[in-house]
Amino acid sequence: MYLRKYFLITIVLIFINYKLILCDQDISISSLPNLIIFKRDVIFKKYKVISYLGHGVQGSVFLIEDIQTKEKFALKVQPKKTHLTCNYIAELFKNYLRHENIVEFYGYYNDSNYEYLLFEYLPITLHTYLFRNKETFINFLFIMKQMLDVLNFLRVQKIVIGDFKFDNMMLAENLKIKAIDFGHAVFEKKQKRLFSDKDIKNGKNNHKKYLYIAPEIRNGQRCSSIADIYSFGYVSREYINDVIIKDGKVSDFFE
Repeated sequence: MYLRKYFLITIVLIFINYKLILCDQDISISSLPNLIIFKRDVIFKKYKVISYLGHGVQGSVFLIEDIQTKEKFALKVQPKKTHLTCNYIAELFKNYLRHENIVEFYGYYNDSNYEYLLFEYLPITLHTYLFRNKETFINFLFIMKQMLDVLNFLRVQKIVIGDFKFDNMMLAENLKIKAIDFGHAVFEKKQKRLFSDKDIKNGKNNHKKYLYIAPEIRNGQRCSSIADIYSFGYVSREYINDVIIKDGKVSDFFE
């Protein structure tokens, strides 16, 4: 009887803890201020939240609108107590991540509960676009070339994205590609591990969903820009067979 009661209490505590973790990471619109104020170009501007766009490990992303101009932006919101501060990401964008194929960064702000990052709004990921559309070989090469331009730019900066994938690439007008997620980015000289010793011991680092990440990162070793090239090649394979070249596919062309 005692063991049964202890078991039930343990299950309840695990469930409560799990719910708390989910609530902590997945922020609701109702928990945000009615108006969000950012200082841009020496002027304080007010924004209202339109809709929820998605969430990641550290926080959630919302579509917001400038009260006066009606211009739309993407706002990343993160609880202050997470291990990775938005201020670190803000400094990366302000000092290093300035490139035509990297999302435009507009500002950083924090209050008593949250940190905020303001970005240009891009409506569709490259993954979603390629999943919905059969692209021509020439256009696909144009897309790939832009991604390689970004990776080469980061190589010169000695920055490693760490988890490069097409879901972290957005599509603008005229097939222009923009990288958006640098939450796991590190400098080659100052690195942090993406997987803990426990993850590696339990084999979590080799789970199917992480195989696009370079082996050296998954195994807790030091990495360089070559790791992002590995990820680029790995994830590109998923899409290349759907690219059209004349009457066949790209795979037929290479054969």
